[in-house]
Amino acid sequence: MDAIQFIFSTTLMIAVGVVLYFSARALPRISDDNGEQKASLLERWLTSEMPNRLDQVLNNYMGKFFRKLKVYILRMDNVLTGKLRKMNMEQNGKPRIDFNEITGDKNMEGGE
Repeated sequence: MDAIQFIFSTTLMIAVGVVLYFSARALPRISDDNGEQKASLLERWLTSEMPNRLDQVLNNYMGKFFRKLKVYILRMDNVLTGKLRKMNMEQNGKPRIDFNEITGDKNMEGGE
């Protein structure tokens, strides 16, 4: 029984060795010539200075755009704040909407 197992395991190892040998022979050879491979258009563009220049230009324009947008938003805020003040206050400084009159509380006006 041990002899049969030895023969089968030896045959299996030899078969694995033969398969590895043939697969190693079938692999393509590495050549020694130093032929330059032509880079694609995308590879040449990425390794050039163009992405850095484009990034600088975009940063410049975006910085200006956001500064102008901030000024515009602050101006609109000032305009809206002024309109809200005009809507809420009368000439003498008393609020237009008197909630004490609506609820009927006369005690709050007298300061009791």
